[in-house]
Amino acid sequence: MQAEAEREQRQFKLRKLELQRREYPSVPARRDVSPQFQIEKAICRIPKFDGNDIETFLISISFQKVASLNNFPRDKYAAILQAHLTGKALRVFTELSTDECQHCLDYPTLKNVFLTAFAVVPEVYRQRFRASAKTRSETYSEFAFHLTTQFKRWCESMNAYSDIAVMRKLTLMEQLTTHLEAGMRGWLAD
Repeated sequence: MQAEAEREQRQFKLRKLELQRREYPSVPARRDVSPQFQIEKAICRIPKFDGNDIETFLISISFQKVASLNNFPRDKYAAILQAHLTGKALRVFTELSTDECQHCLDYPTLKNVFLTAFAVVPEVYRQRFRASAKTRSETYSEFAFHLTTQFKRWCESMNAYSDIAVMRKLTLMEQLTTHLEAGMRGWLAD
């Protein structure tokens, strides 16, 4: 009798589980466990922009390096950058038309808008490189680093840093323009 009661109880439990399974079907296990990208979390990882040194923020150290090291999707760079704008950069962004903003969804385009607005153009880099001089408080290693940085920025802004043919052309054009009269030099620059 007791064995029969135990068997009926087991059958009852099995039937109950079977009914519960029909009522609440199991959800297939999720295979991709990679977290979804969240802009809010990405924004917190970017260093603060001081509003004046857009060049350092966009080029040298901050924004691109942090975004790259954290594997932020490239198509989200512009949205993340916009959250950090202050001062003149924010004014430049607010002055853009709706159409211009649509084009600025692309990070390289937005970056160029800011660099142009802050007058960080190839000619500025060239002048900084050519005008570089060692200060008394600077070691020769520090001066060499500073000079290398200015040269690299100038060549990169002209797409000549990694292409020797373009670099040759850049050097020849600079040498040519230094020997022109001021009026002709201005006309060529325009």
